[in-house]
Amino acid sequence: MPKTGGLFGKKSEDSIAQMREQMAEKLKNESQETQKQDEENITETVVVSQDEAYTEADMYRVWHEFIAQLNKGSLSFMKERKLNNTNHKISVIFASNHERSLCEEHRLNALQYFRINLKNTQINLDFEVDATLIPETKSLSVEDKFNKMVEQNPDLATLRQLLELEIEY
Repeated sequence: MPKTGGLFGKKSEDSIAQMREQMAEKLKNESQETQKQDEENITETVVVSQDEAYTEADMYRVWHEFIAQLNKGSLSFMKERKLNNTNHKISVIFASNHERSLCEEHRLNALQYFRINLKNTQINLDFEVDATLIPETKSLSVEDKFNKMVEQNPDLATLRQLLELEIEY
């Protein structure tokens, strides 16, 4: 007895083969569309060497714009940092290695931001530490802490009076 096409018959094998061809065609079309989209999305970056002069005020303005662009409250301390400019080398002076390490991941973006916005491709950026910038800290007494909290929220003094609370000194 001759076999007529396997377990499911000749018609099933033909439909499976047809489905495979359709899927292969569909994948081929999708890959061509993706390739066309990739070709459209490719942009050529042309770097033009620029060497425009900039002032210290421009340098600080661009620095503050960059920090605002980061939109990270934890890096707001960067605004107070001093910048030194010597022969197109901008140095950001930090008070500690910890501050420097927090900002290190943003160095390349900052460098690019400076070069673009100051229109000067000669700029280099360096992060330095000056331990003399560490602010003096004084310990506050309990009364000083309470008074500082009252400055921020005057209702706290009223609440203390209403509840007849005493501050332990």
